[in-house]
Amino acid sequence: MFQNYECILVGIDGSRQAFEAFKVACAIAKRNQAFLLAVHVIDQNLPRMIGFSPINDSLYDREEKLAESYLSVCREYAYENHFAPLKTLVVQGSARSVLVDELPQKYRVDLIVVGQSGLHALERVMIGSVADYVIHQASCDCLIVPYKC
Repeated sequence: MFQNYECILVGIDGSRQAFEAFKVACAIAKRNQAFLLAVHVIDQNLPRMIGFSPINDSLYDREEKLAESYLSVCREYAYENHFAPLKTLVVQGSARSVLVDELPQKYRVDLIVVGQSGLHALERVMIGSVADYVIHQASCDCLIVPYKC
């Protein structure tokens, strides 16, 4: 049976893989006339986990500008492809909890789309990938977009 989605969440980390996931999410949202939520999470805990100091304000500002540039590319793609119901967010926290718990509950997300792997190879080695966490912990449907060479 065909599943209809009303709110789709896609994680954007600046990787090509995440942008591919965004394009797939855009196509699904367009077919379903769904709202699309693209989010970049600034994880302040990752530096601490690997022995660095927490992100200070100037570094956070830099990360936020970088995140906005990633999301700007998404907005541009959506506009060029005549897709309108898009909201972009930059959020502080753990990508895992933001993508699986916080935003799905707040926006009533019924599909989460992420790339198979992203930019944080060190984090993946230490505590597992965000994609792996999403498919095992999310309470809604999930789509993992595989890497394309």
